[in-house]
Amino acid sequence: MPDYVIDRRGLFALVSAALLSACAPRGALAVRSDLAAPKTQSVWAVAIGAQRPIAVHSVSEQKTVKLSRFVRHDVSIPPDRKVGQISWPAKRIDPQRDFYVSDLEQMDDIDAMLDQIATRLKPGQDIMVFVHGYNTNYAEAVYRNAQMAHDFEDDGVHVSIVWPSEASPTGYLTDRDSTLIARDHLERLMLRFVQRFPSRVVLVGHSMGAFLTMEALRQMSIGGTEIAEDLGALVLVSPDIRIDVFQAQVARIRQLPDVTVVILSQRDRALQLSSTLAGGQPRLGSAADIEVLSDMDLLVIDLSDLPNSGRGNHLAITTSPAAVAFVRGLSSDNPVLQDRRGAGLLVLRVPLLIPR
Repeated sequence: MPDYVIDRRGLFALVSAALLSACAPRGALAVRSDLAAPKTQSVWAVAIGAQRPIAVHSVSEQKTVKLSRFVRHDVSIPPDRKVGQISWPAKRIDPQRDFYVSDLEQMDDIDAMLDQIATRLKPGQDIMVFVHGYNTNYAEAVYRNAQMAHDFEDDGVHVSIVWPSEASPTGYLTDRDSTLIARDHLERLMLRFVQRFPSRVVLVGHSMGAFLTMEALRQMSIGGTEIAEDLGALVLVSPDIRIDVFQAQVARIRQLPDVTVVILSQRDRALQLSSTLAGGQPRLGSAADIEVLSDMDLLVIDLSDLPNSGRGNHLAITTSPAAVAFVRGLSSDNPVLQDRRGAGLLVLRVPLLIPR
């Protein structure tokens, strides 16, 4: 059966999702250096592929601009918010409630960005490289990364890889094609990052971004380039990957990183829709039969027991306070993250108590 077959049920679900999402506010890159930011989180962004102009709200006007491919954003984190929540900035910004960019610096090339990151990176800190999912615009990828860094209390460096999503609920198939085009770009970027910062890069792919991540790693391995030993960890969040496709990807990668984590939920409604669009084929991120991967050295974090965390549980690891608390408890010296190589499949169901 083809991977993507849209039947009447799938078409109805997709249209329904589009109608519901049309009413929801979208993230905009509000740049307001004139406002006093309560607290800021730096996020570097690398735009890859054929990017559209970005909508920017500034002090005096709203306009569409072409930013450099390499940008540092200092994102203001409002104090009046709950863990996991993002309030997208509108024309009138409230620094106490809204996310916005208090400062923005464009750089000429990847070397300038890596040099700047090197000056910020302290001993013992990692670089989290985040590859966003489907239906995500530039600003949303940046703000989500800032929210994760703040809520997870991660003081390392955070980089968003922004591939050209349609940023539309009806753009699913177009986004899938865009990830295939983006593979070469991500491969070149990851080579530069791991060469400059070996063993300090944590590669995180969310949803369709997890598919892009695995495809890039597979492509690199086939081409004779292995970076598993140079990655600090690989994390796949709600991966929108058919299970047998994931098995085929892993089969062509000589070695996964010692710490390879899959975060899933059987209550992920977005992946249930994706499965419907794919003719009923189950996705890795909502896998009820995860035991089929028992021969792989994976740490699986199962969020199925969490209450509804918004956005159909598709971002539960970042939007659920219980999930955020769990991640905070998984320190680098925690036994569940040690000696993973050769340990086989380990499934942790959240919520549970992690000893500190």
